[in-house]
Amino acid sequence: MTRTTTRYVDFQRLAQQGKSASTVIKLMMACNDMQIANEALAEWKKEQPRHRKDREIGTRMYFVRLQMSHLYEALKIIKQIHTDESLKCLIKQCDDKT
Repeated sequence: MTRTTTRYVDFQRLAQQGKSASTVIKLMMACNDMQIANEALAEWKKEQPRHRKDREIGTRMYFVRLQMSHLYEALKIIKQIHTDESLKCLIKQCDDKT
């Protein structure tokens, strides 16, 4: 089972960051979407009832493709972060785990 950390965000404070805020929110959404797809994949990796067996392999492949699409989306957003000086400064202040 994967471990996640939930962080609560003050959206009013985030909105004060202007354009940078939308970039951060997009990345948060992409990460959340990847986690949802990962949880669904984990469910389909478990033993399935007989009426779902025929769909098992195809459904697993679907959730892997879904994760890949969200990862691609997140990587494009990370590219945007590299061009935003205010976000780069914030990243430098983060701890290594983040």
